[in-house]
Amino acid sequence: MDLLTLTSTTWRGVAAWRVVGRTLELIITEVGGHLAAIRLIGEEINPLWQPTWHAADPNTVPVGGYYGGVEAGLLAAIVGHNVCIDRFGPAHVGEQRPVHGEPGVGRWQVSKQTAELLEFTVAMPLAGLSARKRVQLDGNRLLLTHAVHNPGTERREIEWCEHINLGQPFIDFATCEAGVDTRTAATFPADPVAWRNADHRNPCYSHARSAYLRGCGCWPRQNSDVVSHQSNAQASPQLQLENQRFSVANDLDAAPQPPRHAVV
Repeated sequence: MDLLTLTSTTWRGVAAWRVVGRTLELIITEVGGHLAAIRLIGEEINPLWQPTWHAADPNTVPVGGYYGGVEAGLLAAIVGHNVCIDRFGPAHVGEQRPVHGEPGVGRWQVSKQTAELLEFTVAMPLAGLSARKRVQLDGNRLLLTHAVHNPGTERREIEWCEHINLGQPFIDFATCEAGVDTRTAATFPADPVAWRNADHRNPCYSHARSAYLRGCGCWPRQNSDVVSHQSNAQASPQLQLENQRFSVANDLDAAPQPPRHAVV
């Protein structure tokens, strides 16, 4: 593993950390813990999405203002890769939790630093949990792991999703191909009660299959040469994104794995 250097910086006008290894550098925001940038040292190309609006402290933005409704706090801080923990989407009825959970708007702390590993944590007081992000670099590879700690004695369900958002200029003039294993892939319907009561032994009922495949791939937009390919991958789901203009490519193999418990 690379020796890591950690320094304070700013990104889009908000506080952040810069992590530098032998080949790569990362930017992680203090509020939200978002992975805002990953790029070769000395290069400007960053494949991660950057919002077109300015960033702000989620605690200072009003609901119904510039950043929208209940999602205002998250949109004020969101950038690049972000995690949704304990809530995916809006809060349940009667709750006052942020959209996508507390980590995306909470203030993260550096909890552990060694020569080759950095650890960041955030408290989730409304959920009664905490989340952890570990970062290691190995040449041109990033090892990014997340875990959730439940200090209670009772087992509980946790909603958990990670958004890897790619954006300009990386995806300009790009071709995107996505394969989905519909034997195990599913998106939940709008009604959370129906989702909880559904038979998840075979999650790919017709609603989930059609919704998932419609949401797969890239959409053409102005001034871009983007082609969408959708398929039912019966083996390992695979996402390949290649940008010939910049001579760079990303490959992601998502082989099905049994669920496991993450412990801090």
